[in-house]
Amino acid sequence: MRGPVLPRQQYAPFSPQGYLERARWWLTSEEDASILYTSLELRYAFETIVVKHGWASGNDTKSFDKLHYKPVKMFATLREEFSSKIDIDKSYRFFLEGTDKSAELVVSQGLKSLEPDGTLTQGYFLTVPQELFSLYGKLDDNLHGTWAGRDVRLPQRPWYTVQYKFLSNFANRLLPHASSHNDLSLLDTPGVKWEEVKSNILENLLRQEGQHPHYA
Repeated sequence: MRGPVLPRQQYAPFSPQGYLERARWWLTSEEDASILYTSLELRYAFETIVVKHGWASGNDTKSFDKLHYKPVKMFATLREEFSSKIDIDKSYRFFLEGTDKSAELVVSQGLKSLEPDGTLTQGYFLTVPQELFSLYGKLDDNLHGTWAGRDVRLPQRPWYTVQYKFLSNFANRLLPHASSHNDLSLLDTPGVKWEEVKSNILENLLRQEGQHPHYA
């Protein structure tokens, strides 16, 4: 028996956006195991988001590598590592001064334009709030066999309805975090500076990048 055929993806399959794209597809499918596979895709999406920020770390030990599947511990490790430089419980815009040679080159090539204040935005860092870590932990309820005995093919069943709403909300919350412009490793860009940005404002800005049919 042939399995479900997913549509051609807009985003790289193993990127945070790619995982989210598939999660949205599973949510709107009529497959029996849609809750299970949506949960798996969202789990990988969240872990990949945190791991991407982990690239900013100078820690190349094996113990740090093992944290790739332990996002709570990885984020705590990053918080400690960068505490003397930046507070990763806040959100930031990374930028270059317009007079910086790197900024002048980018602008001269027409790749970007300067902001009204004369700076060149390189990207952003959107902090990961504790609430998202809590939602991530709740995915475990859908990743073992206890749900298998439920008739998931009947959307009107209370269990399915509750899980659908939970997964839809989590996917929506992850969307701005999955943006390719959200990257703590930009902190290592030569000459880069940063300023704090309110998280809710940055969320709305980054969310615009992910307006794709399978995200809607």
